[in-house]
Amino acid sequence: SSYQNDAGTPLMPFAECGAMSQGYIGYHLQQTITDELNDRKIDKVREYDGFINTELPEDVSEINFDDYFKGGVIHWRTVNVIYGTSKQGPKVYLKFQNKIYEGDVIDNKFEIYLPPMEAGGGYSMSVYNGQYKASTTIFIGDVFICSGQSNMEWTNNQCRGSENTRNAIETANSEFIRLLKVPLKGSDEPLEK
Repeated sequence: SSYQNDAGTPLMPFAECGAMSQGYIGYHLQQTITDELNDRKIDKVREYDGFINTELPEDVSEINFDDYFKGGVIHWRTVNVIYGTSKQGPKVYLKFQNKIYEGDVIDNKFEIYLPPMEAGGGYSMSVYNGQYKASTTIFIGDVFICSGQSNMEWTNNQCRGSENTRNAIETANSEFIRLLKVPLKGSDEPLEK
């Protein structure tokens, strides 16, 4: 059935399977803002049809993707903002799947928006600031965020039946599964990352 994945699990939007947590609330805020932008016909995707020099030296100290976009990350199919840092401005350009998109550099940071796209990858992606470039590889797909209370800090070894879970993880046969664990960082001041 088209309402189930290959394992027979019913497909459902994140809102139907999220815990009432900061992540869940953030997801709804993001969806509401996106819906409002779409209703007002505000599109942040800016395709660029001019020429850019792609034969630039690579220098990640001058321009770089945020750490999130490194190492073959799987990026959401429908929420496609790419961000990073650039010492040059006022514009940066992203080459992705034979198209070029532009974004603004503000306070040495950039954001570039891409249209929703189909799942696939790994795709090469490069960003240029007129002097230097940075490159990475990403996949496009579905992303599930798990967040919640203290029980989200439990490790597999602390759970009853952990040997079954450990075996499932070790025998999983998919190159497209990623696990990103954000470390806890306490601070009295706002953190950049």
